[in-house]
Amino acid sequence: MIWIYVGAVLLVALILFFIYGYREHYRYVVEDFEIEVPSDAPFHKPIRLALIADFHSTQTFGPKGNKIVKAIEKLHPDAIVIAGDLTIKGEKKPEISLNFCRELKKIAPVFYSPGNHELRMEDYEAYVARLRRIGLHVLVNETENVEINGNSVYFTGLVLPISFFHRFWNEKKLHVEEIWNLVDEVPLKEEDSSGKPLRILIAHNPEYFKQYVKWGADVIFSGHIHGGVMQLPVLGGVISPSFRLFPKYDAGIFRENESTMLITRGLGSHHLKFRFFNPPQICHVTIYKDREEES
Repeated sequence: MIWIYVGAVLLVALILFFIYGYREHYRYVVEDFEIEVPSDAPFHKPIRLALIADFHSTQTFGPKGNKIVKAIEKLHPDAIVIAGDLTIKGEKKPEISLNFCRELKKIAPVFYSPGNHELRMEDYEAYVARLRRIGLHVLVNETENVEINGNSVYFTGLVLPISFFHRFWNEKKLHVEEIWNLVDEVPLKEEDSSGKPLRILIAHNPEYFKQYVKWGADVIFSGHIHGGVMQLPVLGGVISPSFRLFPKYDAGIFRENESTMLITRGLGSHHLKFRFFNPPQICHVTIYKDREEES
C-alpha cells in the first residue's frame, strides 16, 4: 500500500512540475549585463542595448509582442539587437513578427540577423525584404558602420548555412576562413590614437564562439539555445536544439581573451512549450570602456 501512496505523490509532483514549466513560458524577465570593451577601443561613452532572440512569432506577450515592446521602451536603449529566429520554420504568414518589429522600430534602431528558422522559410528572401522596408538594419553576412553616442561601432550579422545547425550525430566544424568567405566585409576606419573601432557580431548559433573570436569580434550576441530548456545550478542548461546534453554555451556571459559573448535565453518556443527555472528573457546590456569613463 505504501508504494501506491508514494507513486501517487510522485505523479502529482510530476504533474505540478510540468504545470510550473508551462506557466514559466508565460512570464519574462529583464536582466542587466555589463560588457567591458577591449582596452584599445576608442570608446567615448557607454552604449545601452536591448538584446532579444528566438521570438518565434509568439503571441504569449500580446498580438504584437506588446508586453515585450513596453518593457524594452522603459529601458530607453540606444539600439535594439535581435539575434535571429523571429519566426517559426515553415511559417507562411509572419505578420506577428513583422508587427512586433514595426513597434520595436519606433523605440530605437533595430539591428537584426536571421537564424535557422528564417532560413527554413519558403519565402525567406521576401520576408527579409519586408523587414528592410520596415526600416530594420537587416544584416545577412553584411557589416554596417554606425555611430552610437559618439562611438564608431561595426555591426556584422553572420548567417551560417543551415548545415551548421546540426543534430548531435552530425557535428559540423566551422573554420574561421569560412566566416571570412561568408561575410561581406567593409573596410574598418583607420585606427585613431586610441585603437580600432568596436566590432559587434550578431551570430544566432553560439556553438562556434572560439571561431568568432578568431575572426575578430569584440562582442558577440547569440541566442538559439533557449537556455537549455531547463537551468540547473552549476550544471546550467540541460539540452540544446542539437540534442546535446549540458551544452557548453547555454546562456549568459562567456569570455575568451578580450572578447565577450552574451547568449540570451530567448522569448518564445516552437515545439516544446515548457521552461523550467528558465523564463523568457530581455537582456539590458551596457557596453563601456571603464568605470571612470562611465561616471
